[in-house]
Amino acid sequence: MPTPKQRAAISKRVDRKKSPIPFRQAWIENFANNKFGTATTHWSKLEDRVQRGVGNPCPLVLIGLPASIVTFGEDPHTVQQLLDEAARGGGD
Repeated sequence: MPTPKQRAAISKRVDRKKSPIPFRQAWIENFANNKFGTATTHWSKLEDRVQRGVGNPCPLVLIGLPASIVTFGEDPHTVQQLLDEAARGGGD
């Protein structure tokens, strides 16, 4: 069941005058935004949540990847250079 905040966000998108969307689409987008937003995909946001105790008493394993090793289709030679640089401590 959606929270009052979620219901308000859904209604706002369904009832808006400019480009309203169907309830189903508003609900799906709201669910996806709440579930997969930036809250835990950025280290600083995750760290804030851990400091507040979110997740207790569940044990957490947090793994952060430096930006220097994240690639987006570079050729294998470039990827290897980036990995070598990160191993030498040249990453973020």
